[in-house]
Amino acid sequence: MFTEFYALNSWEAQTAYIVQSIMQFEPARRATKFSSQQSDSGPRKTESRAYYMTISDESSSKSVRVCKEMFLKTFDLNTARVYYALSWSLR
Repeated sequence: MFTEFYALNSWEAQTAYIVQSIMQFEPARRATKFSSQQSDSGPRKTESRAYYMTISDESSSKSVRVCKEMFLKTFDLNTARVYYALSWSLR
């Protein structure tokens, strides 16, 4: 997977792959921060992300949900690169 990712022809193609592999959604529960300084600041968590990897064999392929750490380590990425890719896709 690492080799296939870095074999993509351009930085834009890699960015598109990252964006397609991450699903953003509203969190199921929202914890609020109880503090005298920030009582009206609202929920701390405004979005959640699910990371997916595509596993392929000769006859089929399927997407498997993985944790953030595994996704980042498999493709040797850092959180800043993922954040930039997701913000780039909103342009």
